[in-house]
Amino acid sequence: MQPESASRCPPLSRSGCSSKTAIFILDEPSSDHTDSSKPAPTEQLSSLQARSSASQPTIDNIATCHLLNLTAELRNAIYHLVLVAYNLATQPSLLRTCRQIRNEATAIFYGGNVFQSNRRGPVIVWLGAIGAEKRRMVQQIRGFAVDSPWSTVVRAKGRARWFERHMKGLGMSIRKGVIRAPCVEAEWPGMMKWVDGAGNVVAETKTE
Repeated sequence: MQPESASRCPPLSRSGCSSKTAIFILDEPSSDHTDSSKPAPTEQLSSLQARSSASQPTIDNIATCHLLNLTAELRNAIYHLVLVAYNLATQPSLLRTCRQIRNEATAIFYGGNVFQSNRRGPVIVWLGAIGAEKRRMVQQIRGFAVDSPWSTVVRAKGRARWFERHMKGLGMSIRKGVIRAPCVEAEWPGMMKWVDGAGNVVAETKTE
């Protein structure tokens, strides 16, 4: 996972987003094809779940923690500075310090960042590993490489809708509008925008 910060949005590189969000890469640069040399999604999910379980905070109380002496507003500001634009795939160490900090800051980590992946598989594995409660906190996932310079809004929305339906079929609900797919702006060649799969009933009817 790495933050994006420039004005352009090519998959798996630094690119545009608002100053309030950051991009976390959920996989390494590659195509959307399956690599047989890598573990199967179920094996990856088991591994991620095991690491997540092992990283749960075990300290209920901290003898001295000046952070907890600050007001809630100041603590939230610090959580945003530390957790939004964080650039590691694992959960930040701040979330493993104590239960109170974890409870206060987890929603900021998952809700304040924008997550991106070039491939569907790693996204499914990751969403399964973090569990239903954290899935509800995620506000935006940008996904899947543009397959041609002429990708349209309709095609991008179709990819996002497919992912929403696929997640539902796996028993993992995700809100409409969270999954966003890239398309190229026809008016500005080379410029990219992100659209979600919700809405656009006419286009959905034509593609199904």
